[in-house]
Amino acid sequence: MPRPSRSKPAPSGSSEPLLGRMNYILFGIAFVLILTAYGGMWIENEFEGFYALFVAPILLFGAYSLVAYGIFKRF
Repeated sequence: MPRPSRSKPAPSGSSEPLLGRMNYILFGIAFVLILTAYGGMWIENEFEGFYALFVAPILLFGAYSLVAYGIFKRF
């Protein structure tokens, strides 16, 4: 006599995607902020410039925080 399997069968219906449309919109906004921060530092081309010391770190912190929020938030 065959033994019944202990694992549950996968549901045969359609499953929801892990990330929704709004999550990808947040990723896109974060990507644009990251490009703006690094692009501005590249254009300024100064190690101790105003943009590299003050503006870019704020933009990068916000962008990476937005990525984390976009990963964990369920809409």
